Amino acid sequence: PQLGLLASARLKIEDDLIKINNSKINKTEFAIGAGFTIDLLDDTLISFRYTQGMTNVYKKSQIGRNTRNSTFELSIIVRD
Repeated sequence: PQLGLLASARLKIEDDLIKINNSKINKTEFAIGAGFTIDLLDDTLISFRYTQGMTNVYKKSQIGRNTRNSTFELSIIVRD
């Protein structure tokens, strides 16, 4: 399980910055993550992680469907 907190909300379309009404956006998000790490060499690791949001981004969906965040992460770790 993972808890996310809204730090800021902005929308940029090309060179225009549009302010978003923060009262319509959820300030917290609950998500479930899963991942694994592969030990390649003595000093190198590769880590994969996928996180799926369980709460909608908007309090009331503006487009009539779920608006949830999802994230895929890839990390390469080199130890000294």
